Amino acid sequence: MSDINEKIKKEKEEIEQSRRRTELQTIREQKKQEKTIIRRQIIIGQMVQKYFPEVLNFQLHPTVKENKIEFMSLENFLYLLSTDKEYIEKLKKRITNTSKP
Repeated sequence: MSDINEKIKKEKEEIEQSRRRTELQTIREQKKQEKTIIRRQIIIGQMVQKYFPEVLNFQLHPTVKENKIEFMSLENFLYLLSTDKEYIEKLKKRITNTSKP
């Protein structure tokens, strides 16, 4: 009887270890994805700053609400730009005719 109990206990431990490994792997994958997203955001931010240096005049504030107010004009600009599909298509055509990156 103790052999059966030991086998059951061992199986439960193996299942738990497998669950932990899977959980840790999932956490590692999520962290890797988060790092990729952050790196992409940094690169995009650097490009925006390069061509629109005035964005560096925005001040960071301690609260989300204050930052939302501070960055509202940029948010509105980007929103309006994103909704003007015709203008975006014109810009894309100009990009193909421009050699400067």
